[in-house]
This record gives sequence, structure tokens and C-alpha cells, in this order.
Amino acid sequence: MLDVFQRLSTANPADSNSLNGLSVAHERIGNVLFALGRQAEALDVYRKMHVIDKQLVAQEPNRSTWQRNLAVSHEKIGSVLLAQGDLSGALAEYRAQLAVTQRLVSTDQSHTGWQRDITVTYGKIGGVLLAQGNTEEAIENYQRRLPILDRLTKSDPRNATWTRDLAVSYAMIADVHVTKGKLVEAHANYRKSHAIWEQVAASDPSNVGWQLDLLWSHSRLTLFQDDAVTRIEFIVATLQRLKMEGKLTAEQERWLPYAEHALAAAKLGNAEVQWAMLNIYWQTASFTENPVRQASLVVAMLRKLQEENRLTSEQARWLPIAELELAKLRQRQP
Repeated sequence: MLDVFQRLSTANPADSNSLNGLSVAHERIGNVLFALGRQAEALDVYRKMHVIDKQLVAQEPNRSTWQRNLAVSHEKIGSVLLAQGDLSGALAEYRAQLAVTQRLVSTDQSHTGWQRDITVTYGKIGGVLLAQGNTEEAIENYQRRLPILDRLTKSDPRNATWTRDLAVSYAMIADVHVTKGKLVEAHANYRKSHAIWEQVAASDPSNVGWQLDLLWSHSRLTLFQDDAVTRIEFIVATLQRLKMEGKLTAEQERWLPYAEHALAAAKLGNAEVQWAMLNIYWQTASFTENPVRQASLVVAMLRKLQEENRLTSEQARWLPIAELELAKLRQRQP
């Protein structure tokens, strides 16, 4: 396919359809290379795609399709740079992607797809800033998602994707507050996130992913001694039901004994349940989408408990170990 569009675009450089076909071909090849871990090759292909998309925008600056393709090429390049550990380069690409998408939205405020694109990009920018240690700007970018997603969800309450995005945004803000030791703010944002997760999960009880998202939301609130026994009972009961129905992966089934142990601890008192839940978070961090974020939450909570003299001498020994492991995780993180 690539050869075909290269010949067509060479024969007629002004033919936008041929150029677009060439861009799409480069994107697909880049996607395959990136999936295979061949990052340098993928980056080279994505940059060729970007050059073509810039040419298309120069030829027809008012054509929204070309503008969005240009934004996508920035995103693709940024993702590879992030995977290579080039945080500054990734940040520059994501900010360029944001600028293009904002121009698109300015031409059509009613286009909900482009508005969601902006929220996704704010999330990417926030993630890079957080990786750079810039927590204040990270939170600012996560917060910029909120009014846009709030408008989208109100315009179509049945759109579970937008509703889920809003829940994730509050959770991301809460996660950053935890790492900064601002537990009151973290708790408040986790509760906002949880209220939305309940809506999402209730909208489709057959969606296992959404049911598990709700369980993780319950688990976060138990760290704040927020009705811990009731929440862990719900977690255990749901995991047991999903296991009986054969809807859990092997890794997900491993969560159940941890939850059952936490439930036993919860009935002994709040101090024990917090320690048990932190153990769950630590043991399952490697199974999650963002191990660094989950491990960071554990370390931040351990530090807070130590400051309040609520750790036993044996438990306190785990804090420097957790800090060391978190540092290793961060070094391995793209």
C-alpha cells in the first residue's frame, strides 16, 4: 500500500487524497513497529507522517480532517518519545497537539469529539509533568479536563466514555494530592470520582471492566478509613461472584485472597485495615496500568502514617524498602 501511494503522490504532489493515503500508510506501519518495540523505526515513520500532514494543512488549511491528522501525528511522535524517556520532547509534542486541537475546537464548538480530544491531551501533558516532578502544573492540567468533561456528560448522560473520563480525572487529581501529602484534598476528590464510578458501573452491570473500576474506587476510600468494612465486604463479594461466573483473568483472581485478608483485618480495627489495604496496593501494583502511580500512593500513605506515629516498628521498616522499590520503578518507567 505504501508503494502505491508513494507513486501516486510523486506523480501528482498536489493530490491531497494521495498524500493522505500516504500519511495513513505511514501511521499504520508506525503503529506496528511501535507495538513490536522498534521505537526508533516507529519514530522515523511517524515523523514522515508528520511531514505529510503538515503539507496537507499548508495546501488546505481550513480542512479539519488534515488538521486533526496533524494533531494525531504530534501525539504519535510524543508517545514514542515518552517511551524512550525523552520527557521534554514528549511534552513539546503533546503541547503542539493541544494547540492544533484547540484551533479545531475554535472553528466548531459543537464538535464533541474534538473537545474530548482536548481532555485526553491535557491528561497526557499532566502525566508527563508529573513524571518530571512538576506536581502543581500536573494538577492544573488534570483540572482543565473537568469543565469540558462536565459539559460533555451533561449534554449526554448516557455516554459512558465521557462519564468514565470524568471519574478518572478526579482520581488522577486525588492521586497527585496523595503524593503531596494533602490527604484531605485527596479524599474529597476520590469521593467525587467514586460517585461517578457508581453511575458508570450501574449503567452496565455486565461490563466487568467497569465493575472492577468500581472496586478499585472502593479500595482507595478504605485507605481513608471511609466505611472500610462495608466497602471491603462489597469488594470481596463482587470478586467472588465474578470468579464464579468465570469473568476474571488469572491475575485478577489473585486479588481475591488479598481482599479476604483485608476484610479479616478490617474487622479488627481501622489501623489494621489501612495496613492490609496498603499491602494489597503494593502486591497488585505490577498488575495495574500505572504501577508507579499505585506504588507512589502506598509510599505517600506510609509516610503519613509514620508522621502520625501509627505504624508499628515492624511496619515502619517497610517504608525505606517501599521508597527504594518506587525509585526503581520510576527508573524503569518510560
